[in-house]
Amino acid sequence: MTKLLSLLALSVSLGGCVSLESCAPVNTEASKADPTDPPTRKGRKANKKRDRAEARARKRGEQTQQNVVFIVLDTVRSASMSLCGYERPTTPYLDKLAAQDGWSHTCEAYSPATWTIPSHASYFTGLSVPEHESDAMGQTFGEEIPVLSELLKEKGYETAMMSANPTLREESGLQRGFDHVVVEKGLMSIRGKTASRRVRSLLEEVDPSKPLFMFINLIDAHDPYPAIPAGIDWVPERPRLRFGVHKEGLNETYHQYIRGELEEQVADDYLAAVRDGYDWGIHEVDDTLEGVLQVLRKHGILDDARVIITSDHGEFIGEHRLLRHGCFTWEPVTKVPFLYMDTRAEQPLAMDGPFSATNSFFLARDGALPAEPVPVASYSKERVRDPKKGADMAALHTHGDQKVYWMNADLLQTHLQTDPGELDLQPLPETDPVAATIKAMGEAHAEHLERVRSKDDDADMLKALEELGYLE
Repeated sequence: MTKLLSLLALSVSLGGCVSLESCAPVNTEASKADPTDPPTRKGRKANKKRDRAEARARKRGEQTQQNVVFIVLDTVRSASMSLCGYERPTTPYLDKLAAQDGWSHTCEAYSPATWTIPSHASYFTGLSVPEHESDAMGQTFGEEIPVLSELLKEKGYETAMMSANPTLREESGLQRGFDHVVVEKGLMSIRGKTASRRVRSLLEEVDPSKPLFMFINLIDAHDPYPAIPAGIDWVPERPRLRFGVHKEGLNETYHQYIRGELEEQVADDYLAAVRDGYDWGIHEVDDTLEGVLQVLRKHGILDDARVIITSDHGEFIGEHRLLRHGCFTWEPVTKVPFLYMDTRAEQPLAMDGPFSATNSFFLARDGALPAEPVPVASYSKERVRDPKKGADMAALHTHGDQKVYWMNADLLQTHLQTDPGELDLQPLPETDPVAATIKAMGEAHAEHLERVRSKDDDADMLKALEELGYLE
């Protein structure tokens, strides 16, 4: 194989000839170059790529640890994915990927929180929001809590992060343990093919002799929703949609819609534009994911790997007259996709019924689900600077279709088959088998919120979150 590669390389240098006999004589100054001369910049780059390719080949023969790839499709909810039965073809690549041998998926995974930072903190620690307490602006979990990247580094992994979501900045504490980090400053900086280029560049920095843990956040589905080009047969052409969420924009349509101040037809038209933009954003992140996986496959990362794909939260598209995310643990913002593949597994992973997306931590760390099942729980909190306001909530999926809530100290329940919109919550009797569990979860959440609300917010993080539309 080495001789063949050398011959092919020689053929390229000789203008594409397959053999020396078939080539015309080459008479250039470059052909007379002294072989002891240092390589050109282009030559150094080619040598570096060759060395890395050879190292990857050695690694595949010698490495005992699998690569681990963890991808978060930011702001993607199950309800708007063709993978999950949605009528629009929003996820053509994921539709095909999920059908391939070795892959398993569920559309009934649930995010641990309703916005980026606390969900990622749970994914990186395996803990619930009240346990890690990283749910306040600019406040992070303590150094005493080990994170996924650190745990994998102890096993000999090289660790790399590429996040298109700027909230994963250093102040979030979520970069701990990563050897290589690329986090952009704006919500529009890394979208589409730019994400693939960033991943490719990052792979050039890692040590190819070590197993790799790579975390990737793709943000194409997050607002501002991308412009929709003409000629798409399932969605009309539209400009980029940006919500007016800052104080100076309180009379923007976004705020008027949430306050219920729009005339019915105006509200319907606005919501149609929001839905179109979000659906196209999901289509875009599906396409971006395909490009990223192609880069990882080309570099041999997926030859022996565990791959996790999920989301940190969903999105409100008019449900409960809400937009964007955060503030409540309703289904549109907590029900997310989850896909998993392990090249060494004999059988695909079974994910029956409601499934906690926090299982990503254990699958990434161990390649297996924990012996004690992770509660399918989500948390939210009231945010006085958000026009949606929200509520301090803990939600838990139990047996069958029952979902129970701790909501501002009240215990409530519903059954999703008969109340899919969560519009008819009923009191949860204290005699219900799960009443004590959800009450304990809610009280722990309340204690956690009391602690974090008493701390000073990080000024830089507050400014960043305001710029991203998380704060008023």
